[in-house]
Amino acid sequence: MPKVLKVTPENLEKYAKKQDAASSKAGEAAGATSGLGTSVWLSHGVISGVSNVTFSDAQTVRSAACGKISAAAHSLAEKLRAAKATYEGIDAQLADNLNKQVLDK
Repeated sequence: MPKVLKVTPENLEKYAKKQDAASSKAGEAAGATSGLGTSVWLSHGVISGVSNVTFSDAQTVRSAACGKISAAAHSLAEKLRAAKATYEGIDAQLADNLNKQVLDK
């Protein structure tokens, strides 16, 4: 039997925080190979030129990918928080509407 997804403001905030953490970790991962290309050039010299260029290119691609992952996670966190605010707003609005329809005794 499939699991039921329960949408609550608390869950939306919990998932937004997880996306914030993912965004942060992706940003950290981008810096993990920072300077690798230059380091390889300095330690191996021109004799390993082709490999050195490949390391530099890989570092550039990794940094770009991590940046995109970080941005996507940040964007998702913002959307989850917007959904939370909308959910809470609709809940309050519907409660007000119901209160207007109920007659005081």
